[in-house]
Amino acid sequence: MTMEKNVTMEIIGNFAKTVHETHDVIVRECDYCGKPMTASEANDYGTLCERCYMCEYYNE
Repeated sequence: MTMEKNVTMEIIGNFAKTVHETHDVIVRECDYCGKPMTASEANDYGTLCERCYMCEYYNE
């Protein structure tokens, strides 16, 4: 029973760490405006932040 609890806590801890690293840790800056970007933003928009991406590709 103790082993099952430890495994569950490890999974929850690893999930929380992954979420934090993906959505909270700054990994780069936007090439146009210099806004800090998380891994999630960089994965979604590449080298541009969402605002600059929308301006560049959709004129919005």
